[in-house]
Amino acid sequence: MHNIKRCRVNPISFLVVSLFSATTVFAEGETTNPNSDLTLNEDQPCLICQLSGSASLAYDSNLYDKDDYRSVRNLSWNGTLNYPVSEQLRAFITGGGYRVFQDKTGTYVTDTVVGLNYSNLFTFGETGRLGLGGQLTIPTSEASRDTELYTAFRLSVPVSFKMLGGNYSVSPRLRKNFYKYQTMNGRVLTEWVYSVSADGHYQFDKLTLGASLLGGNGTSYKGNRSREFNYAASVYSNYQISDSWLASFTVSSAGFYSDAERGTLGNLDLFDTDKASYIAQLTYSF
Repeated sequence: MHNIKRCRVNPISFLVVSLFSATTVFAEGETTNPNSDLTLNEDQPCLICQLSGSASLAYDSNLYDKDDYRSVRNLSWNGTLNYPVSEQLRAFITGGGYRVFQDKTGTYVTDTVVGLNYSNLFTFGETGRLGLGGQLTIPTSEASRDTELYTAFRLSVPVSFKMLGGNYSVSPRLRKNFYKYQTMNGRVLTEWVYSVSADGHYQFDKLTLGASLLGGNGTSYKGNRSREFNYAASVYSNYQISDSWLASFTVSSAGFYSDAERGTLGNLDLFDTDKASYIAQLTYSF
């Protein structure tokens, strides 16, 4: 799975300016709620004042000895910027990369993703909420560039609710890939990816314990569906060190689980499902 290309040009800075400038124009006509923390008002005249985000650094390993040919060790990083278009609508951009210490050593990047999330399309019951999200892939990884992916669009419909003291979410997702060619090196490329992401967690003061599941299937340009349903799961613990710092430890059935969930690793067939991964991560939020 370590076949992601070195990227010479990082488009994140250009995309942030373009995306957030466009959303500022859209937001100028919004009716605001003075009680909302995300509301645009005269007290917040600059775009930078509206931004929030996070930066994370993680180390993952499958715990084999470093001299074992099966050993996998990586240092990865990810950054996300958020911009509140309105009280419910949020624009975001996320991207990252990693350093491989085994096998194909080197420094690589993942795909970059830009998108919009609407957090509260409607509510149901006492705690239920249905949202809507859409995101576009910027092909900055080797897997995407080598297959000449123009972009990919992913639509998600997250459903969240509380029950028995826990927080739960289920998000059906549909992704459409746009390649220059329908085949590459004798292989028919994947056109559609159907997936479901689920999460459940309990919070105890500063400690959060949870589990998540990601699974799906794909259909090629010839209409052939993958024979197997690809899936991966993880259990995790988060500890809120301070208002800005979060430490987490995750055990996952597949490497780079979080990047696959975000959509920055392309299709689900990039999972390395034969190797469990243990991840320690530190996140700074602002």
